Amino acid sequence: MLVRVSIGRLTPMVRVPAGEVDAGAVVGILNPTSYAKGKRLFQPLGGAVELTKEGVDFLAEEFGATQFHVNKEGGTDARFIIDDPQLAGVFDFFREGKDEFFSIDPMEELVQELTGNEFPKNDFFGEIPPALDLEAVSECELEYRGTIIQPFSDKKGSSPLAGKEPSRRMFHVFDLLLPRLETFEDMLKSPALLKLHEDDLATIDGGRKQGKTKNGDAIADNFIFPASRTPIVAL
Repeated sequence: MLVRVSIGRLTPMVRVPAGEVDAGAVVGILNPTSYAKGKRLFQPLGGAVELTKEGVDFLAEEFGATQFHVNKEGGTDARFIIDDPQLAGVFDFFREGKDEFFSIDPMEELVQELTGNEFPKNDFFGEIPPALDLEAVSECELEYRGTIIQPFSDKKGSSPLAGKEPSRRMFHVFDLLLPRLETFEDMLKSPALLKLHEDDLATIDGGRKQGKTKNGDAIADNFIFPASRTPIVAL
């Protein structure tokens, strides 16, 4: 059976660590592709791991990977097709974190999402300005939390980039650390960002299906976290 593999570098948790208090919240950002088509779908900050040319060549030769996805900047994302028996080897490859083949650091993508013009006016919605300026984002840091595999399903994936093949997805999960509470408050002033609550996250059933907010907006099925996460105070 052919499966579509997707390896992500996601930042679903935003934290404001300050002394003895470490407060945080799960925050989603609108998917730009869905927004342009008149649908409000909230997904984690971050995106796909990007492959180097050496990484593409290795995956094609070692695992028979095909149909690599080229992103809008012209890079090659870690989204591709393999035969299902190759899956365990592919996941092991992406756990090893070889810099010459790919990068799991999501900061470049976060800068684009939070400071770029990701949501121009379209036939359905108005323009949404950037949530933060470059100076504010430059003060932020990332903390790696772990790597997790999404529960498998043989149904067609719910991602805007999903194909007809069943999806097999692995995520390198980070927390976005903000320097001060005011930065968090500024982020949430943007209509492109939404703080998600436990009731919202429960609708995705641990990553098994797309969910919905109380207002009817869609929630991507990839708000999942490594089991070792330490509880923190809610923002």
